[in-house]
Amino acid sequence: MDLIVDHNSDFNDFHAILNSEKMTECFLSNGDIVEIYNQNSRFLVAVKGNDSCGSDKILLSRSLCINSNLFIGSRVSIRPFQNCPSADTVVFAPIEDSVANITGPYDKILNQVLSSIIPHFINNF
Repeated sequence: MDLIVDHNSDFNDFHAILNSEKMTECFLSNGDIVEIYNQNSRFLVAVKGNDSCGSDKILLSRSLCINSNLFIGSRVSIRPFQNCPSADTVVFAPIEDSVANITGPYDKILNQVLSSIIPHFINNF
């Protein structure tokens, strides 16, 4: 199925947003993993339904577009990705010495970032 990449204004949302009817047509539900691909790139992302999204579009945040080398208006295809294993553990490398102009205790910075992105990771690292 071909879709056109459009901008998701919520920069904290790392899901691909699809029209709810399109998700039903593809037998997808919220949180399912899909492979988004075109001739230049291929990556996995969780999907979320939203009726305000056009049926021919897929909404991606700016960071997802940058990390996947996609641009607004790019044509992509999606397909369900069935065999995506869950991570047993997630290890975050220290960032105090690797990112300019960020100072402070590592655990507090990480808690702030993760609480806005992935709430169920809080207090689990």
